[in-house]
Amino acid sequence: MDYYAAAAVIPNLLASAITALVAYKVWTGNRTAHRKAMALSFLFVSLSSLMLLAEKLISDVALARAVVVAEYVCDSMILITLLIFVMQYIGLERFVTRRNILLVSSPAVLIVLLNATDPLHHLFYEDVVIIQSHGFYMFDAQYGPLFLMWIVYYLSAIVLVNLLMAKAILDTPSERRAGLAALMMATSAVLFTSLIYIATPRDDPFLDVMSIGFTLAAL
Repeated sequence: MDYYAAAAVIPNLLASAITALVAYKVWTGNRTAHRKAMALSFLFVSLSSLMLLAEKLISDVALARAVVVAEYVCDSMILITLLIFVMQYIGLERFVTRRNILLVSSPAVLIVLLNATDPLHHLFYEDVVIIQSHGFYMFDAQYGPLFLMWIVYYLSAIVLVNLLMAKAILDTPSERRAGLAALMMATSAVLFTSLIYIATPRDDPFLDVMSIGFTLAAL
């Protein structure tokens, strides 16, 4: 494998492997109230990393669109399960009700459906092209107004999670502060790299900012 291939593949594989291992260790570890949500959050990070890798291997636009929809499903589940986990971890589990979960999930469901049906309305993507470089591919799009809805939802969820953890650090027992601080570092890495991803061109398979962010968060 040459340096270009390694740069394109390793971040995704590393992030996927680490987060899958953490998900397994959490699931088989202490039977805490937040165990399920935490394990699922790491599992969907692992799957999302694999979706990002799959996109680099696909030259067909229609198939790439389908993989991107799957990626959005994984990303939505990351946000929802992460929020549930944090609320359970910091003692706000009384707010984790079926009604509230459906309320939080509804924007994500709508966004995924609009993404999947974009050829019918072209409100999510104005144009989609596949950029090839050194045998890999990058899904590059001119985004429509509905993409802004996803950005607002995605960033708002991460900011909310960090605000909840920041408040909890001040009130939680000392033995949990290190864990919360580590989680804040991880989610902050995703937030920071997401902002870079939004603000910069996405035309280089070897500079996959989202995969780098997931790798940093996983580590």
